Amino acid sequence: SLTRGSPAGTRVLRFPAKGWDVSYGTEAQLLDISETQAKAFFEPVMPFIDPLLLQYFRGDVSVTLGRKYEYLDSRRFAPLVAVKERDDDFGNRFGTKGLSFSG
Repeated sequence: SLTRGSPAGTRVLRFPAKGWDVSYGTEAQLLDISETQAKAFFEPVMPFIDPLLLQYFRGDVSVTLGRKYEYLDSRRFAPLVAVKERDDDFGNRFGTKGLSFSG
């Protein structure tokens, strides 16, 4: 569980000219973050077993992200979420990136 001083949801960067806001991800966004990462980094192997492998990979990414999220308060892990406001029918664009720090 995160502490009161947690950076979750805090804006990190703003790009007004482009309409982007970047903030620390929140616990409520973890599912979207892990789904985005799983789709982005999954490497297909064989068409007939890829759906099963993708499901396993999604689960692995979700569990790993949840474990890393426990380090958010110590600033050793930062799931960053970029959101761009859009005026069309597609709503907001959503992008994620996880950063880990050591030392």
